[in-house]
Amino acid sequence: MHQDRDRIAAVASQLGGPLTVRAYLASEGETTALGQFATLLQETIPQIDLRREALADGAMPYLQIGESLRCAWVPKEEKLALILETLIWASGGALPPALEISAPDLPAAIRLYLADTCPHCHQILKMLLPLGFADTRIRLTLIDAQMHASQSERDGVRSVPTTILDDFRWSGVFPLEELLNLIRRRDPANLGPAALEMMLADGQAEQLADLMRSEEKIFPAFYDVVTHPLWSVRLGALVVVESLAESTPRLALSMARPLWERYPGLDTAAKGDVVYLLGEVGAVALREELAAQYAHEADPELREALNETLEKLT
Repeated sequence: MHQDRDRIAAVASQLGGPLTVRAYLASEGETTALGQFATLLQETIPQIDLRREALADGAMPYLQIGESLRCAWVPKEEKLALILETLIWASGGALPPALEISAPDLPAAIRLYLADTCPHCHQILKMLLPLGFADTRIRLTLIDAQMHASQSERDGVRSVPTTILDDFRWSGVFPLEELLNLIRRRDPANLGPAALEMMLADGQAEQLADLMRSEEKIFPAFYDVVTHPLWSVRLGALVVVESLAESTPRLALSMARPLWERYPGLDTAAKGDVVYLLGEVGAVALREELAAQYAHEADPELREALNETLEKLT
């Protein structure tokens, strides 16, 4: 710990100026390893303004450095030195290594799973970190595979380092050009949930609706977004469906059965949104199933939502 503190203190003289680091932590986050690391940065580097931001329920805690680098991991020793270098870049004390990549047309949400004990993670981390400063449409998230085991399981991570972009993944060290080429030439229909969430967070619901209209299909990852457990994520997706229902009703209606199939596994709030959307897209073919659900539904809010949708579909 003393060695890590010394590493952090040595960076203070290299920063270009004041730097805001945002800490998205749960209510008990100050006592976690990530919270303690954030406090250590604040106490050791005078130029850092640590802003503690609200973390949505169920979201993964992280520190945000600059616009596009998220760190859900507590680095140590040599890997810590790499993260400290990003503080210098973010403060304007030095430029990150240049990458041969133009501004992407579509957002790219890259996730790197790693561990401090991993012998190859240092190399891949050093290679990828400049991507967090290349363009605001490229987001790099560093995830401790062991600390966030449930997230690792959802992403099917079995070893580290693992790098993921949409449905593409690399295990171990790989040529950076492969990732850069993929960022440049991506099929919108293959965008992953994180990339779609980036679009919605940037207020691009209508642009996402336009992409699906032009492709004449609902992107597979969109179902993960519109049924996401976080209301803040679902909200933008609801706007997309409402836009499609108004402009291209047949395309919007194609969502009805896939949404209904997800209904049993959702929490109450997400179920209510699905029921609402089934009314918006005109899912008349599901009326009998909705009526059967209403007949045995015990939750009063869901009963009300089901009743309103059934009336709309009459």
